[in-house]
Amino acid sequence: MPLEKSFASWAIRTILGMLKLIYNKMESTMCPPERKGVTVDAGDYLWYMTEVVINDTFSWQNATMHVNTTGHVLHAYVNGQYIGAQWSKYNNVGFIYEKLIALNQETNVISLLSGTVGHANYGAFFDLRDTGIIGGPVKLNGSDSKNIIDSSTSTWSYKVGLTGEAKRFYDPKFPYGVQWNSNSVPTDKPMTWYKTTFKTPEGTNSLVLDLEGLRKGHVWVNGQSIGRYWPTMVANKNECSGM
Repeated sequence: MPLEKSFASWAIRTILGMLKLIYNKMESTMCPPERKGVTVDAGDYLWYMTEVVINDTFSWQNATMHVNTTGHVLHAYVNGQYIGAQWSKYNNVGFIYEKLIALNQETNVISLLSGTVGHANYGAFFDLRDTGIIGGPVKLNGSDSKNIIDSSTSTWSYKVGLTGEAKRFYDPKFPYGVQWNSNSVPTDKPMTWYKTTFKTPEGTNSLVLDLEGLRKGHVWVNGQSIGRYWPTMVANKNECSGM
């Protein structure tokens, strides 16, 4: 059936601006905390933020950021600029993210968004498995092998969840302050909220929402959560019964 499509795109600068205000007011921790213990099922995402001071940008040309994470997904920002994302493969929860970055003279803000889709619920000590960027390491490597900054023990700030979740972007009963753009639908643009409307189909048959083509996210219908989706992550047939 034809659908009326509209979407709201978050400006990355606005998100990080809000996080910066929170960062200044929050209690600090001296290393990236364990995600599961901080979020306590309040959300799938945890923001990690820290600052790095660079006095000589020449020696930090072609710098590389190295992040060791035990989460399913990682989005990375440097000075408000989105630099990329990576996710784990199948049952191998955790990976190393490396990316070339550009650093400014003096203070640089590193913001990492760690996401986890569910937790292990079987096996020995499954409840003690760490998630997130716990301890890192989070390092910056300069063009010279001697230029290494290990931010793992630096001052870190964190925030649970996404701003859009806190402001209930998904709830039609709370439309205030949300600017939706219906001119075009972007693709390959992370951290974007999409909204559409459709008429209730006739009959009493079940309605299936096909999310093929999307990567990872959360779906609400009429303000009610119907769950998470991750169609690009296909389950291993050898470990799924009934397949």
